[in-house]
Amino acid sequence: MASILLHTTRYIKQYLKTLIPLRGLRYITLRPRPIQEEVLGSNPFSSSISLPESPGTSSASETPKIRVFELPKGFRPIILHRHDQIDAALNPLVDIIERDPLACLHLSMDAEWNIRRRVGVSILQLCPHRDPTVIYIIPVHRFSYLPHSLLRLLTSERVWKIGSHIKADLTRLRKQFPDQLDSSTQFSIIDLKAYAIIKGILQPKQTGTLASLCESVLGMHLPKDPDSRANNNWEYPTIPSTLLRYAACDVLASRTIFEKISEAASPSGLSVEVEDEVGGVQVLAPQEDVELFRAV
Repeated sequence: MASILLHTTRYIKQYLKTLIPLRGLRYITLRPRPIQEEVLGSNPFSSSISLPESPGTSSASETPKIRVFELPKGFRPIILHRHDQIDAALNPLVDIIERDPLACLHLSMDAEWNIRRRVGVSILQLCPHRDPTVIYIIPVHRFSYLPHSLLRLLTSERVWKIGSHIKADLTRLRKQFPDQLDSSTQFSIIDLKAYAIIKGILQPKQTGTLASLCESVLGMHLPKDPDSRANNNWEYPTIPSTLLRYAACDVLASRTIFEKISEAASPSGLSVEVEDEVGGVQVLAPQEDVELFRAV
């Protein structure tokens, strides 16, 4: 018995010596952190967002996955290759603002361009809010000048161009067609991040990309495939269907986000003046809110 105890004691001592190098390690059990109110902020739409669980955790009732923003089934963008096609599609919108001096229009807009392109854009995507089931894709890279109807909508102060970072798109377009969009040309725009801040949905320091707004405002995921974002196929005679779907989703998401933000009441006491920068960009201010929503 004594010999057995002796051998056991020696074995334990040897085993304990092997643990000495591990004394500096700490073992932490990871648990899902409870979601605090300040994480979601004061976003009135945050209740519809499904936040993913921490890796490696599970619960009795799993958090549902966030929905993906997609085009409605059967929805197809309309590609306008020629000036006459563009005028036929857009002249009805131009007629509205020319017949009624008080009429305003909302026009969600986006642009894409080849990564090798240094100046201008490859295509424009337009989604008139009068007919939200229509998206126009216009390959402006083919044109030496903009058709009259498109130019009229871009430059009219009563046509609000709506989008994420839309000023950058218009700046590139101005450099592409300097004879028609010179330095004196003004644009009326509604930047989605600025609008969300005015409505109290977003804080100024929060990110305002289209994908992040789609998640924070709509509670949906907007796919941003790197191969589609950085591409040199936007100027092909036939644009690939994957790129067309990507471009159409972006401009449709802009319209849907704008309409959702519009449902929120502006915070009382907020005072933001109209921004009139060098480059002629007019940005929505709260005092214009009432007039804006009388748009056709």
